Amino acid sequence: MVASQVRQLPVIWVKGKDPKEKESIEYILRNNKILISEFLKILDQMEAEELRAEREVVQYDNPNWQFKQADRNGGIRILNKVKQLFNFMES
Repeated sequence: MVASQVRQLPVIWVKGKDPKEKESIEYILRNNKILISEFLKILDQMEAEELRAEREVVQYDNPNWQFKQADRNGGIRILNKVKQLFNFMES
């Protein structure tokens, strides 16, 4: 059996923090798996809603549809960036 490897916390979580703060933040994040899991589910739902709205034909009835699309793409990009903050979680 392969030993599970602990993934590194993204640096952004602890950037500029003193060692005690870093330790506290890492402890809190690693010990709130249920909360983080639920938060990630919410982000997945939000992304799915954006993707579903993107495929609606009525979307293109607006002469400014490309701006709405660009906004939606930006929103999805940010949701994915937030999800990446939790890549340290075991899958």
